[in-house]
Amino acid sequence: MDKPHIHVLLVEDNPADVLMLEAALAHVTQVAFHVTAVEQLGQGLQSLAQRAFDVVLLDLGLPDSQGLATFTRLHAQAPSIPVVVLSGLQDEELATKVVYAGAQDYLIKGQVGSELLVRSIRYAIERHRLQGQLRAREQHFRALIEHSADGIATIDAQGCILYESPAALHMLGYAPDERTGQSALALLHPDDLAVSTAMFRQIQRQPHEPISSELRYQRKDGAWCWLEATATNLLDASGVQAIVVNYRDVTARKQAEAALRQMNETLELRIAERTADLRQANAELARAARLKDEFLANMSHELRTPLNAILGRAELLREAIYGPLIPKQVEALQTMEASGRHLLALINEILDLAKIEAGKLQLQFDLVAVESVCQLSLQMVAESALGKRIAIRTTRDPQVTTISADERRLKQILINLLSNAVKFTPAGGTVGLEVHGDQAQQRVTFTVWDTGIGIAEADLPRLFQPFTQLDGGLNRQYGGTGLGLTLVYRLTQAHQGSVTVTSTPGQGSRFSVSLPWYTTLAEALAVAGEAPVLAPAGAADAIASSPIRPLATITQAESAPPPILLVEDNPEQIEVVVDYLQASGYHVSVAKNGAEALSQAREQRPALVLMDIQLPEMDGLTTMRCIRADAQLQAVPIIALTALALPGDRERCLAAGANAYLTKPVSLRALGAMIATHLTRR
Repeated sequence: MDKPHIHVLLVEDNPADVLMLEAALAHVTQVAFHVTAVEQLGQGLQSLAQRAFDVVLLDLGLPDSQGLATFTRLHAQAPSIPVVVLSGLQDEELATKVVYAGAQDYLIKGQVGSELLVRSIRYAIERHRLQGQLRAREQHFRALIEHSADGIATIDAQGCILYESPAALHMLGYAPDERTGQSALALLHPDDLAVSTAMFRQIQRQPHEPISSELRYQRKDGAWCWLEATATNLLDASGVQAIVVNYRDVTARKQAEAALRQMNETLELRIAERTADLRQANAELARAARLKDEFLANMSHELRTPLNAILGRAELLREAIYGPLIPKQVEALQTMEASGRHLLALINEILDLAKIEAGKLQLQFDLVAVESVCQLSLQMVAESALGKRIAIRTTRDPQVTTISADERRLKQILINLLSNAVKFTPAGGTVGLEVHGDQAQQRVTFTVWDTGIGIAEADLPRLFQPFTQLDGGLNRQYGGTGLGLTLVYRLTQAHQGSVTVTSTPGQGSRFSVSLPWYTTLAEALAVAGEAPVLAPAGAADAIASSPIRPLATITQAESAPPPILLVEDNPEQIEVVVDYLQASGYHVSVAKNGAEALSQAREQRPALVLMDIQLPEMDGLTTMRCIRADAQLQAVPIIALTALALPGDRERCLAAGANAYLTKPVSLRALGAMIATHLTRR
């Protein structure tokens, strides 16, 4: 009996490996192997174009091609020929990629004997033959489905369409792939939706049991038709894993033409009524959204403006603008400033929550140094902990160095948790901050724990509700707005993270914030949808501690103090800013509305303008635009000094012509430093 002949194309550039493989095949007595050996991929492609081969033995590392690309190029030219990959590397990842790309096998050269090589070649040829048969059968059954007059569809467990046969075009007017990914229930008649939903639940509960129903379905042209549909749950069937639906148009049998016309008229009436309701509802929603925005802006202005006067006066006193203070006055001043800052923190908490609820809060992602954020957060509570003799413990996973997040909001999360831990831990207790990275899950977990009073299990569900305090009676021991944990929860959600808590009354609590471990800014922005981001409110506070340079260093060539125009309508604000700037050596003039500001600017040619935004008669934005439209004033620096601190306010001010933007209450040192900076740039 003649031996079977197998023609092999060997693409290998190592002569020793060629000899070894040819020798291995030569030892086989049952099969006659005819080997054609080439050294480069290009030669192999040329050989495949010139003659037929039964199998290809392919080395991935060739002089003119390397790695997975070697296989993909050859497979693209000769997809009908089975390929066995030979490699000197035991690389499981590469082996997996090659097999998924279509290779029949992946062999390590040093581990290949005659028996293994022959078996791999024969199995490759046989598998390739069987795969061809399977493809032929698949094409056969696909042809039967695609030429069937009845419609066939597959849907997933949630009811979304995965596949729809061409019959859908003549029955419903939709191309086979036009509704892929849409809900199969989306086009049902409203009167049939409840029945259809119940039937779908029954299908989910009863695998392999055909369930039939007659339903009204809307065509692409808007007309209604009756479909007789039979669905079978084959989600657990290998190779199917879907709910299979067979349907046919039975409109004529149900004599539905007249009924459908009546139904369409009724439907149009209902749609008109619902459209009117939606218009009215949309108008009410738009009005409510506008009122909410106005309320937030007014709240920000009305709360920050008087607080700016309080903190400004305190800073003037602390700087001895009004003369030296005795120790008792310094102590009282420190208390007043601390209370003012505490009030500002509470106001910011309320406004932050309002921004989140109104969908106005946006994150500014950046690469954040984890150790720095932790240290800065711990510093914010160190004094309170020291006063209660509370020990602070930290544990940080050394592999967690950076994370992509909004640094200001991440610090806000940690400070709120640490402040709570210190507040609810008795004197002499312990508070800890732990950082742990999970590379497999790509998560970083920040855990704040304490040995404090703990939380009862029944109270845990109320922890993250706004304006809720577990110690909320008239005789409560702990202060606060009850918004801290709510902000922690919402800000964590905004970072695509989660918050968990475990606690034992009398022993302490553990709050864990788990965030995605993005190590590049691009990853974070991709998840966040690359939405526009805003600079953090109060970003100018970074220069609050910068000393104000003497006037001589600002205007060395000028003999007179630089004239500054302050545009402000609040008497308290005017007095605070004027007193400070005059004490710093500036000449200050005041305009109380936009018209006055424009007139004085044209007359006095100030060196710099401080512009409030909410002004009578002509607002600050309009005034800045008018100043910038004047050729003589275009170069004058303008600093927007305003209580408007909502998302978008900074951008609106800069777009109107401001060079810089500060929100009230503002540190007078920060204001002085910013003025000095802009005057030196002129």
